[in-house]
Amino acid sequence: MNTQELNQKLIALQINPTFYSLDGRIVVGQVLEKKDNNLFLVYSVDDRGGQYNKHEFAKEEEACEYLYNFFLKYPEN
Repeated sequence: MNTQELNQKLIALQINPTFYSLDGRIVVGQVLEKKDNNLFLVYSVDDRGGQYNKHEFAKEEEACEYLYNFFLKYPEN
């Protein structure tokens, strides 16, 4: 799955779009970011801008699957 497909799945799950960013934009919640070295990062951002629970992936599909599974487990985060 890519970020467009992930976005559609999150909409279907009725995940509030303010809880995530799939384009690297920093939001309080979950962020998926593509780095210049073709790595994908998924991490949480708190209300003070702190980043934690960082996970690095070599493929977009892996990052999207991780984030999708996160929201299946924690739909209100």
